[in-house]
Amino acid sequence: MARGKIRALLGRMPPLLLCDPAAVFAAVPYAKRLRARVVISVQALQRAPDQSFPHAFTAAGYTGFIRMLNNPRVQERPPMAEVCADTVRRLAPLGRALAIHDTTEMVFGGEARRDGLGRLHAHTQGFLAHTCLAVEADGHRGPVGVLTLEAVVRAETPFTDKGSLNRYDDPLRESQRWHRGVRAAERALGRAGVLLHLFDREADDYLLLLQMKDEHCAFIVRQRVDRVLSCDLVTDAVRTVRALVHTTAVPVVGRAVSISRRSKKRPPDQLKRHPARDAREARLEVEAMAVAVQRPKPLDRALAPSVALNVVHVREVDVPEGQEPVDWWLWTSEPIDTPEQVLQIVDWYCARWVVEEFFKALKTGCRYEDRQLESFEALWIALALLLPIATRLLQLRHAARETPTRDAREILPTDAIEVLRASGRCRLPEMPNAHEILLAVAAMGGHIKSNGPPGWLVLWRGMHDLEMQLVGWRAARAMSEATSRGKGDP
Repeated sequence: MARGKIRALLGRMPPLLLCDPAAVFAAVPYAKRLRARVVISVQALQRAPDQSFPHAFTAAGYTGFIRMLNNPRVQERPPMAEVCADTVRRLAPLGRALAIHDTTEMVFGGEARRDGLGRLHAHTQGFLAHTCLAVEADGHRGPVGVLTLEAVVRAETPFTDKGSLNRYDDPLRESQRWHRGVRAAERALGRAGVLLHLFDREADDYLLLLQMKDEHCAFIVRQRVDRVLSCDLVTDAVRTVRALVHTTAVPVVGRAVSISRRSKKRPPDQLKRHPARDAREARLEVEAMAVAVQRPKPLDRALAPSVALNVVHVREVDVPEGQEPVDWWLWTSEPIDTPEQVLQIVDWYCARWVVEEFFKALKTGCRYEDRQLESFEALWIALALLLPIATRLLQLRHAARETPTRDAREILPTDAIEVLRASGRCRLPEMPNAHEILLAVAAMGGHIKSNGPPGWLVLWRGMHDLEMQLVGWRAARAMSEATSRGKGDP
C-alpha cells in the first residue's frame, strides 16, 4: 500500500485524548523550516523531559535547537499563544471549568548574571510566572492546560517605600497581575459564564473583588485578613465579617477532605505563609452567609464604597496534635442558598492544589529551573515548549492517582487500549478503568507494581513507547483493511 494512503488513513484516526505537545505547535505561524524545527525540538524534549538539553538532542539537533531559541522571529513572537489556544480548544466541550490563578518563582542559579532576569531574593535571579491553569469543574478535577501565563520580572533594586500607603494605587505594583490574569483568561476563552476563577490568599484585594463583581466573573478567593463590614451592618458589638459570621451563621453539613503534604524544603517566606504539614484526612465544618464589606481607606474614593459578597467559613474539627488546623475564609460570587451549594464551593476550592502539582511537573518533571540558557528570551521560549509537556505529565499522574474509576476511553482511544492488552505487560480486565489503564502504561515504561504508585517519568516513558507502537498498529490495521477491500498494492 502506498505510504501516502497510509498517512491519509492515519490522519483520520482519533489521536490520544491527552494533550499532544508536538501537535500544539504544528501550525505556529513561522516559515516552514522554522516551524519544523520547533516541532522536532518538542518531540525530542518529549522523549526525555528530565534530561538536560544537550542530552535530549543529537549534536545536530541541539545546534538547531539553540539557533531556534536565538532566532529573532521566534524571540519577537514566542509560541506561547499556541499553548493557550490549545487549552481553549480542549475547553470547548466543557460547560464549566475552573481557572486556577497562582504565581510561582522561577529561580535560576549560577553566579553569572543572565540577561533580562531580575532580582528574586538576596542572591538569586529569575522571574515570577503568573499562571492561569484550566481544570475540569466536575469531581474529576482533571487538568486541561495553561490558559494564560505572564512573566513578572522584578527590578534589581527593591522599592524603598514598599510598605507605604501611596503604593496601594500604583498601576505597576505586582498585585495588578491578578486583575490582568482574570481579564486575559476571559478574553482568551471568549465565552462568558464558563470560568470559575480560584485564588489563594495573596489575591485577596478589594479592587480585584470589585472588578470581578462589576464584570460578572464567577470567583472564589481565600481571605488574607478580616474585613470591616459596610456601614449599615456595623454595630457596637460586631464590626468585622468574621465576628458577624461567628455570631450569626449556622454550620451546614460537614465534609471530609484530603489535605496534601507540605514539604519543609521550601523558601523561608513560603514556609512562613504555608507551614510544613503531613498529609491527612480532615473533618470540616462549614458555615456561610451574605455580607457587604467597606472599601479600604487608602483606595480612591471614586470606587464603590462597599461590595456585596458571599462568605464561606471552613474549619477543621478533631485536629491531630501538633498540626495546624484547616481554617479557610472564602469570598465567592457563587450562590449559598442550600447546603449542597455551600459544599460545592468547598469542593471547588479544594481543586486549587492542582496548580501546585503543575508547577512540580514543570520544575521536577521537566527540570525547567535547571536549564542553562543565558537570557530571559531564550528561557521564555523554552518555557512555552515545555508547558504542554508538563501538562501531559500532570494529566498522566492525575489520571493514575486521582480518578481511578474514570472510563478508560476518556484517557486513551480504544485502539491504544488494544495495544496495551496485546503487549502482555499487564493483565487488563474486559472493561478497564483509567487507573488500570495507567498502571498498564507504567508497566510498559518499566514500572513494577510492588514498588508503589508510578512516578512522573515512568508514566511518561510508558506513554511514549505506547504511542510508537500505536503508530505501527494503526498502519498495519489500515493496510489490512485496504487489502481486504481489494485496494492494496499488488
